[in-house]
Amino acid sequence: MMTVKEIFPISNGIMSAISNAGGYSFNNDMDLRLIATCGKRCVTPVVELLLENETDDFIGRLTSLILSEYQESWDKIHATLTMEYNPLSASQYNETEITDDEGENTDNSTEVKQNDVSTSDSLPDNFISDGKSTNDSQASSTSKSSTKRTLTRTSNSTSYKPVDLLKSEIEMRIENKFTSRVLEDVKNYIAMPIY
Repeated sequence: MMTVKEIFPISNGIMSAISNAGGYSFNNDMDLRLIATCGKRCVTPVVELLLENETDDFIGRLTSLILSEYQESWDKIHATLTMEYNPLSASQYNETEITDDEGENTDNSTEVKQNDVSTSDSLPDNFISDGKSTNDSQASSTSKSSTKRTLTRTSNSTSYKPVDLLKSEIEMRIENKFTSRVLEDVKNYIAMPIY
């Protein structure tokens, strides 16, 4: 049986191809780390079949198979491990308050006949009434305003001390290093387990 070390190169190999095709930014030494991790393990039947049937682009075909198997979970893990948040905040929630104000102003006019106006109401001396009535104009206006206020509240509803929360955050990030997870998955895909 063929071993991983015999087939895969220690630079520009399967890990470099996964990094490029998957949009990851792995270190250039990831291929070397993979070969060192696999040791002298034999390759899996999938790798053997690809070697027998694919002569042109063995690495490219294997890369697409591995990405179709693992990329979705890798992307979720990467997003979770690189997410920016405050571990001391156990819960955050938003509160939104919307206030609507409406108002209406109306000015009503009155109809005044010019005959009803007395001469003592500061009319000029040569004023002649034609008997017609005048109508004052009406004014009406409506005003409407809306106010939206968003308030973000943060509370820490855990019984843990802040130091304990920070320690568990650091341990979680160290234990779940993204590159280690990817190396482990690729190793399991291309190398037979040791019994």
